[in-house]
Amino acid sequence: MENLSTFALMTALLALFFLGLGANVVRLRIRYRVALGSDGHEDLQRAIRVHGNLAEYAPFAMMLLLILAFMDINTIYYALLCFAFCVGRVAHVYGILIREQINPHYIRFRQLGLQLSFAVIGLSALTVLFIVVA
Repeated sequence: MENLSTFALMTALLALFFLGLGANVVRLRIRYRVALGSDGHEDLQRAIRVHGNLAEYAPFAMMLLLILAFMDINTIYYALLCFAFCVGRVAHVYGILIREQINPHYIRFRQLGLQLSFAVIGLSALTVLFIVVA
């Protein structure tokens, strides 16, 4: 049941992160007086996308990780999957929200975030399939 505690911690942290990203969108919408879309404001568009991207990828990863928590897989492997997903999501947000003039290599964080997220979803799916079929 250690994996379930790890899942609960990861879920709580991602939920707070998601709320923070959503609050950033709301803050920018109020600043620019934009109710829908970004009205050409690049920082608002970036904020909308990082919030939306987390909403798009987190459900699949979290469903698979919850299934794995109940399958009682190796605790270290499970913790690494959860940690990699969280790091990937933070890296992705950093890579999109950071400006080129601040860090010319910002795209690497975005790529790392996507790679980690894909890896966790893929490895989790394959692990579930392996356990179910084996």
